[in-house]
Amino acid sequence: MTILVTGGVGQLATALAAAGGERVRRVGRPGFEFDRPESVEAAFRAASPAVVVNAAAYTGVDAAETDAEAAFRANRDGPALLARLCAASGARLVHVSTDYVFDGLKGAPYDEADPTSPQGVYGA
Repeated sequence: MTILVTGGVGQLATALAAAGGERVRRVGRPGFEFDRPESVEAAFRAASPAVVVNAAAYTGVDAAETDAEAAFRANRDGPALLARLCAASGARLVHVSTDYVFDGLKGAPYDEADPTSPQGVYGA
């Protein structure tokens, strides 16, 4: 079983690659870029994964407010493309997100079923 891990040399992708060993195929920039969908599609085809772990993200919380398009490409459009590719091939998608999708007002831990309420571009 091949596991495709996005995020290249990022901290999470590196840890997942170390834990998964030979089953993991790690991809990142340059060569795998959400603003070049053809590069994502090519990497997906080459890996033919059973599982995709999306650890790639635009992580500049403050910068996202002034570069919303870049943040949306990485944190919205890229994961949507991966979801479509996984759905078409039958692969499973694990998407790593952020607590910034919530407003922090719940007063208890959040789970996947809670409604989102981002307070800025980064969480949107």
